[in-house]
Amino acid sequence: MKEQLIEEIERLRQEVDELRQEKTEHKHVQEALEASEERLRSLLENIPDFVITVDRNHKILMTNRGIPGIITVEQQ
Repeated sequence: MKEQLIEEIERLRQEVDELRQEKTEHKHVQEALEASEERLRSLLENIPDFVITVDRNHKILMTNRGIPGIITVEQQ
């Protein structure tokens, strides 16, 4: 019985360590994604041409401010 409890505790410790590692990896991926999105946003806002992205249903996903007077997604 005691050996089973020790084995179970060790298994649980390993699971906790794996979850901590996954959490750390997730945090790094999230930070990289946020940095990438910021670079894209900055790039799009500084391009003098009009840029628009739409999905398959022709819904506007993103625009920049390349043409004055165009309503951007953020303004909708």
